[in-house]
Amino acid sequence: MIGWQPLRTVAGLTALRDAYGQNMSGLVPETGVYLADDGWWIALTGAPDPSYSLALVHGGDVRKNTVAVVERVLAERLRTVVMLAGAGLDAATVLADTGWVCVGSSSLRALPNSPSEPDAAVRILEDGDLRSARQLAEDVFGIDRESATLVYPEAPPRPTK
Repeated sequence: MIGWQPLRTVAGLTALRDAYGQNMSGLVPETGVYLADDGWWIALTGAPDPSYSLALVHGGDVRKNTVAVVERVLAERLRTVVMLAGAGLDAATVLADTGWVCVGSSSLRALPNSPSEPDAAVRILEDGDLRSARQLAEDVFGIDRESATLVYPEAPPRPTK
């Protein structure tokens, strides 16, 4: 495939929503929680900023899935953003019945998977750059230190064999 082709099918959107959860799983430390099943995922990092603890219900038995997600989030006692998308929107009353309120809506955004070659202007961060990148995230986006450390740790994780 050359260039970005929008995924406008239900299967394509489902794949993007699942990929969102898979990408979030990379931020979840060993002390956090990452769970995923058909039509939902939970990625709880434990960071003070709830933008780094997310849950999404988008398919399957959405009412049952939403109840299970809310119960797990409440059991973990972590500030979390719970999102509903696609078929999951049919479970909005589940959240309302438990006292949750809608704080906003946002469209799903995805970066195109092109160009196929790395951009020569992009430089991979070295270990020594991580502290500066973390400080930049804190200053520009108002992210607290602990949350920024999830994205820009002291040293990048090393691949396991």
